[in-house]
Amino acid sequence: MHFSGRAVVEAPPAAARPGSTLVEDLNDRATAVLATLLKPGTRCALLDFPDYSNVGDHAVWLGQRRLLRKLGVEIVYTASQFTFSQTAMRRVLGDGVILLQGGGNFGDLWPRHQKFRETIIASFPNNRIVQLPQSIQFTGDANRERAKEIVGRHRHFTLLVRDGQSLITARRHFDVRSEICPDLAMGMGTLSPPGLPRAAVLWLYRTDKECREPMPSQLPDGHQAADWIAHDNSRATLVRRFAAGKLNHLYPLWGSAVLTAQLSLFDAISWRHVERGLSLLRRGRIIVTNRLHGHILSLMSDIPHVVVGDRYGKIRNLYESWTSQSPLAHFAKSPEEALKMAAGLAVRSA
Repeated sequence: MHFSGRAVVEAPPAAARPGSTLVEDLNDRATAVLATLLKPGTRCALLDFPDYSNVGDHAVWLGQRRLLRKLGVEIVYTASQFTFSQTAMRRVLGDGVILLQGGGNFGDLWPRHQKFRETIIASFPNNRIVQLPQSIQFTGDANRERAKEIVGRHRHFTLLVRDGQSLITARRHFDVRSEICPDLAMGMGTLSPPGLPRAAVLWLYRTDKECREPMPSQLPDGHQAADWIAHDNSRATLVRRFAAGKLNHLYPLWGSAVLTAQLSLFDAISWRHVERGLSLLRRGRIIVTNRLHGHILSLMSDIPHVVVGDRYGKIRNLYESWTSQSPLAHFAKSPEEALKMAAGLAVRSA
């Protein structure tokens, strides 16, 4: 099962690819979990489209879209935080199900997303709401208790998490149905492997507040460093964002035509970012990354890689929950250990 999309060509047969069996297994597991919650024909709103440049969140969006199509779910409304309208959604959704974007922002590390999530939960007490798979991380007890109270008041909220530690946290602190489910980027399936890399080792390395340790200040010859957070202010992207905002206000008048246009715009934006991320990954024969979706997309693309943990354990928790058995993935305790592991992998793959 391969994801078909722009610039993602047909992958080699599964038997020839070390990562394909695991990717398809996780794809199937995610499908099975969602199938228990969303029957064919279920009318849904899909909210919190990632209107920013993080490649991983766009991979989650595309994986979600593919899995929801596979399940026969009917999306009747969609929006980013920027384009969301309570009035428009109430008119077209009725008693349908609200789906909240999966990812790694359930908690107080990225408060804008948590505030939006809590607003939706509080504002739609009678709609069934499914939080698609998230990692949970609260740094403050008061923030967690506030979220617990808001979530606990909702009668029909389901919390999906993407790793075992988040499941422990969910069941300890939130009195709602909670289940574990693989990260929904896996819904994209296997991706085409790299062609001819330009670097022996590419460090795809985040430096924001989730970074635990900086990468080595001096990299050997043949190593390159990059990150995939970029401010995309191209005319095409700005036009898409403007159009998405304007289209949202036309839902009550034009219904399905507006929805089709909105989803097409969002998918085009996500593809632009995911293609950019894949082009970065394909620059290296070996990848070193402290980005969770650097790990996942490397796995899906059959690229050997070394994973370095983040400050809050998000990557390690997912790795230990789902992907540690992959021969493509290797976990390093520090950037210095990653440097040695990557050097060894580069020699073996030369």
